[in-house]
Amino acid sequence: MVRTKIEGKMMKYYKNAQDELFIDPIVENHTSLTEITEQEFYDQLTINNSPPDPTVEELRKQAMMSGINFNDTMCSALKEDMWGLNAIKDFIIAGNSIPFEFMNGNTLLLTPENLSDFEAVWVPFRAGFFSI
Repeated sequence: MVRTKIEGKMMKYYKNAQDELFIDPIVENHTSLTEITEQEFYDQLTINNSPPDPTVEELRKQAMMSGINFNDTMCSALKEDMWGLNAIKDFIIAGNSIPFEFMNGNTLLLTPENLSDFEAVWVPFRAGFFSI
């Protein structure tokens, strides 16, 4: 085991049950600490400083933001997208076309001709994020 020397003093490395790390703790009672090697100290430090794994909710939100492909455009499926699409649906059915900008920044030209095909793809994709 190789230990770093600081000011001629050999360093000792410790961790507690919660994997909190300590170097040469000046504590009367070390019973709650376990001595570890310098390598174990730096390995645990890397683990402690790593970002946490994404939660299920974060993964769900990422998938909704990425969206589904329709006519070579990735169409996000967030609630704001749904609200916007609902707001323009009657306008499109009335014979108008409109470039719709999704929350992920992509734009799709929605027309009376492609609206039903779009809904056939997008609506089930969005619905798939919610349990029955």
